[in-house]
Amino acid sequence: MAEQWLTAYAELLDAGIALAENNQFDAAVEKYDAAIMLAPTLSPAYINRALAFASLRRHADALVDLNRSIELQPTLAIAYNNRGTVLRALGDVNAAAQDYLKAIELAGDAAVDAHGNLATYYFDTKQYEMACALYEKAIAVQPNYARTHWNFGMCLLLLGDLTRGWQEYHWRWQVPSYRAAHRSFDVPMWLGQTSLNGRTILLQAEQGFGDMIQFCRYSALAAALGARVLLEVQAGLVELCKSVDGVSEVFAINDPLPSFDFYCPMMSLPLAFATTLETIPAPSQYLTSEPIKVQKWQAKLGAKTKPRIGIVWSTDLHHQSSQSRSVPLDVFAQMLSNEYEFVSLQRMTWPRDMPAMASSAIRRFETDLLDFSETAALCECMDVVVSVDTSVAHLAGALGKPVYILLHANNDWRWLLNRSDSVWYPSAKLYRQEKMFEWDGVLASLRADIERHFVGAS
Repeated sequence: MAEQWLTAYAELLDAGIALAENNQFDAAVEKYDAAIMLAPTLSPAYINRALAFASLRRHADALVDLNRSIELQPTLAIAYNNRGTVLRALGDVNAAAQDYLKAIELAGDAAVDAHGNLATYYFDTKQYEMACALYEKAIAVQPNYARTHWNFGMCLLLLGDLTRGWQEYHWRWQVPSYRAAHRSFDVPMWLGQTSLNGRTILLQAEQGFGDMIQFCRYSALAAALGARVLLEVQAGLVELCKSVDGVSEVFAINDPLPSFDFYCPMMSLPLAFATTLETIPAPSQYLTSEPIKVQKWQAKLGAKTKPRIGIVWSTDLHHQSSQSRSVPLDVFAQMLSNEYEFVSLQRMTWPRDMPAMASSAIRRFETDLLDFSETAALCECMDVVVSVDTSVAHLAGALGKPVYILLHANNDWRWLLNRSDSVWYPSAKLYRQEKMFEWDGVLASLRADIERHFVGAS
């Protein structure tokens, strides 16, 4: 009887794991529920259900399960490591660090995830040198663990060590879940080692809209090597990216493709071209808007009676760092003034922002922004653009528009540290938050600079 009970438990556990591996997390939770009902004093189902809850962003539920698994089995390192990750997602980074240290205490060098996660704690708390040392420790323990290399790469890039950073960042392609999310090809990946003269190369889409806007600039460099360049991007970028220098054809993700000799993931182009801080290709403008669309937007906006400022105060609601990157509209309203005409460049407004929106004079065109070629044309009608760290910030920079970019305290690697300019966009100025979720100082500096901008332009 005991053997049948254990077999049934193991079958439910295996079924849940298989479903989770296929991203069917709700179905996986049901299997783990059944396993826990069958054996409420065994920890594996709690640990796996917690992972499924975390994938569903049900972090409070995940924490309950991990607390229970530690009660049942207090010497299991993986439970502490996983609880640390959940605590980090809930914003309690110090408690997370203690759990990572406990996992390392229990498992030593075998706690590879914990070493890497502890490094990420130091990264999050801006102790970057310590983070690098721990990433190197984790890599020494398990040299082929790709996710640690990837995180190490982002830390190096943030510190401006681009040579090592691009190499480590490229390890993302060894992370199974990342690789599985992109189509594979039966031709070699090009990383700068082979001549492109007379050959055709596909620059492969990966990551977000802003990333593709930022790195499509490398098309011109590939074409300068004699290549015929095919560019793959998200469907919403196809029309806009037809204006990129050096591109022969533009395709949407999953479109049928013609034959080609090589491909290169877009975010690995800096590695292929051995990009350093000194050699970043940073033209003043490398995307252009369609004149007919610009004229259409000028007509829609009507006669300009005051300076026009395009604004983006929030990211996509579903972005993993949307809360930290976004400014609540009632806070952002500090910079709104009747001296200027404010035009939203966003395709959506969060529900929390609707009351502030209703009482503002911000002009909205959400239903008309069908793709980035439309957003680009609307951007062209602005005198300046103000944006949080999202795709429109990249778009404005690529168009050569004056753009003021608001960065949260733990900013992304591409903006580096302690500088108000961007090495990628000559027309950009960066405003850095000193403490997470506190935007008042940033907005005060921005408001003063906006006033100076228009006084100087008059």
